[in-house]
Amino acid sequence: MGVRPALDASKAFRLKIATAPRPYRCDTLLWIGDSEHPEMRAVWQVCQQSCDAIAIRRSIDDAIGSPPRHSPTHVIVAQTNRHDVAGLAIDGEQSVSLRSKFAEADVLVVRGSLVAPTVRLPNGGGVPNNTACSGHPGSLNEPPVPVWVDSVSVLEAVSYLPHWFDDSTAVDAVGSEERSGVYSGSSDVIVRPVVVVASHYTDAECYLDSLQGLWRCGAHSAPLVQWQREVTRRSSAGFATVLWDDSAAPPTTGDQWVQRCGRAPHARHIWMTGMANRDQRRVARENGIDAVVEKPGRLECLIAAVAQGVH
Repeated sequence: MGVRPALDASKAFRLKIATAPRPYRCDTLLWIGDSEHPEMRAVWQVCQQSCDAIAIRRSIDDAIGSPPRHSPTHVIVAQTNRHDVAGLAIDGEQSVSLRSKFAEADVLVVRGSLVAPTVRLPNGGGVPNNTACSGHPGSLNEPPVPVWVDSVSVLEAVSYLPHWFDDSTAVDAVGSEERSGVYSGSSDVIVRPVVVVASHYTDAECYLDSLQGLWRCGAHSAPLVQWQREVTRRSSAGFATVLWDDSAAPPTTGDQWVQRCGRAPHARHIWMTGMANRDQRRVARENGIDAVVEKPGRLECLIAAVAQGVH
């Protein structure tokens, strides 16, 4: 009868590392709002998978009046109705109070389909002078700065939240200025040639600058990104991705989408839109569009959509 050899120590160590659970992206999350709302279910699941501990409050007033025992590192306001002033109003003084109460936390509003992408600043336009717009303490001698309510659409929250939990200094996306001036993701991402289809150059310029600017300091040269007012089979030759801006590609029927995407049959198709509803987005995805990205949205979501087809 043979003797079973002892398990090699180095192999056992490597096995332990390989099977060890992945560290949580977020230490402590304060969730404000209804976690069971149909629009927020997917977002809530991401938070459950990414956070070590989660405290729930139904409204901003509840969060301020009865804060969690442990100070949160992240705060998410799940706002499904902009007119629910009593419960989840993020405009005005409540936003200032929330940021002041949890000055050390990173705050993000997840906007439901009924909530506009813009947020009104409070009258007087300032937070206490010991709270910077990023949510972190500033100098007591600094003048008050306008409160910044960072927000993301519920449609792109699932893809954006992992970036936000990993690095909450992530920059804003296409259609708004980059507050930190740098992209928090890897500069080693390779993007194949992209053609941006937009009605005017000014509509395409933000995409051109964002995609090309990410690789200025990276190991790879900037990708070829070109604007075209209309794309044809001939003009799309050589491009791996067609980025459709809704200025040139508004919501339409399934047949029309098949016709559009057929102009570049071998390319990956991405639709940038801020006006389409869920049904219109579904029609687009069922008829040739590979990814729909919110506009204005997050730079990380745009890069993920563009790079997703690269293997």
